[in-house]
Amino acid sequence: MRMLIAMAALLTAAISAFIWTSAEDDSVYEISVLASEEDRLKKIDGVVDGLHDLGYAEKEYRLNVFQSDPETTLAEAAEQSADADPDVILSLGGVESQELAEMLHSRSLQLPVVFAGMAAPVQTGMIETFEEPQGLFTGISNHQRTLSAKRVELFADLIPSMDRIILLYNENVDISRRSLAAAEKAAEQLEIEVIGFDVGMETDYDALADIVDADTGVMTLPSYVVESKTEEWVQFSDELEVPLMGIHEFEVEAGFLAAYGTSFYEQGLQAARPLSLILQGNEPEDIPAELPDVVTFYKNDQVFRNWSGEINPDIARFAESVQSEGEEE
Repeated sequence: MRMLIAMAALLTAAISAFIWTSAEDDSVYEISVLASEEDRLKKIDGVVDGLHDLGYAEKEYRLNVFQSDPETTLAEAAEQSADADPDVILSLGGVESQELAEMLHSRSLQLPVVFAGMAAPVQTGMIETFEEPQGLFTGISNHQRTLSAKRVELFADLIPSMDRIILLYNENVDISRRSLAAAEKAAEQLEIEVIGFDVGMETDYDALADIVDADTGVMTLPSYVVESKTEEWVQFSDELEVPLMGIHEFEVEAGFLAAYGTSFYEQGLQAARPLSLILQGNEPEDIPAELPDVVTFYKNDQVFRNWSGEINPDIARFAESVQSEGEEE
């Protein structure tokens, strides 16, 4: 009898352990992450911290990253992100979101998507309105199209002697073209000369150098293609001694003079909120999209010190200092 009771107890314990393990496995949320290029993966740090702040332990979810690279196109990575059977897809930018929208529509899939930083989600048709997104998408706008106009003004105020700004954009990226139009409109109102330069996939640096003179500045506009060439812009700036104005903190770390925008980390941190709501069972159409919580003006102190041109100290003092990569504190 004692042996039977002992065996029954062991069997009950085994069944209980199996049920507990199964429940634990079921509670692990699967999150596919789609990225177009390496630097955008910095948003994941913000997402992880944001989920932690919201009470999620790291063992409660898995972030499965799908990234375009020389061997995988963004379209293929988007397909893979959906095939992983996720609870939600986290899109790390606008081009990723547009790729996902096309793929989900073509395959008639109903997977919720949170975008962690998208420049113009309404204008590009990703959502209906911020208050009522509709469809499968919601998330955080990085406001880059509108900020492109403000960035022109800030750049011109920072360097008073500058009489021309070259705007680096990509003709094949929708939001890059829209940001160019916004920047050109702002420049016209400010009576500042601007020249749009399409960087293409293979940039003609000789042609770019031909339109640079002593009082020219260079400013990047939103585009994953432009972002991927950050080190090349820094090299170009060093060789021609031309100031660079960017969007992201990582550009300033790489050697840009300044930048104005919302950091990748902050975009990820904020995106944890709608991501959590979807994991709790809410639909994207019921979760209002958000504007960025934080927009920051950055400057690279080392580049500022080495810059021989005139800088407006009243503007520069509002910038947050960022160190160059590898520079000791």
